[in-house]
Amino acid sequence: MPTFELTLEGFEFPESLEEPRSTFRFLVDIRYIDMDRKYATAHAVLPGLDTHWECEKKHKDKPNFVRPDDLSAKFDMDKIDVWDRLIIRLRAKDIDSLQVKVIDIEKGGGLLDKVKEYASPLIQSFIGTVKPSIGRVTEAVPTFAQDVLGDAISDVESLALAKLAGMKGEDFLLFKRGKRRGDMPPTGGAFSIEGRGHSGQYRVGLNLRIEEE
Repeated sequence: MPTFELTLEGFEFPESLEEPRSTFRFLVDIRYIDMDRKYATAHAVLPGLDTHWECEKKHKDKPNFVRPDDLSAKFDMDKIDVWDRLIIRLRAKDIDSLQVKVIDIEKGGGLLDKVKEYASPLIQSFIGTVKPSIGRVTEAVPTFAQDVLGDAISDVESLALAKLAGMKGEDFLLFKRGKRRGDMPPTGGAFSIEGRGHSGQYRVGLNLRIEEE
């Protein structure tokens, strides 16, 4: 069974996006076909539940500021660690589709800020979002959770992650778009998800690598 590795390779957002709306977190949902030929869903939050990518110009001296030096409306991928570029490594028969949500987050005062110091690792472990090290494969959901919740687990996970990753208080959904497997490179490679969102056009650059056993 092959292993699929999905990484972030770039992000462009509208030049007209309001400055206070340029603090980003991504929520990625991946629907795949498992070893039993059943549909399942895995989820990832980039760069993590307890951090974000900063593009607000007045915060250009922050360590997580990722605009290029010319302050254009995109990520400078050289400023993003390889760990944070990794979305997921997943062993599956195939990927069916994926969806990317780009969220402008509330910098302080949200639910996660109140609990992240002690609860975030537990939350991430339960819903399967701890990012694996290179060369390892993550399981989407613990077996006991599947047994309890059955097919509904994907909806529960997605809702829980949406609430934790953003979409609460003053957080704001900027862009949401999906892509089916048939529109991705058949043997792996670079592709993008593009479309109109808040204030204009967005482009999320991705790379799919397939390791055959």
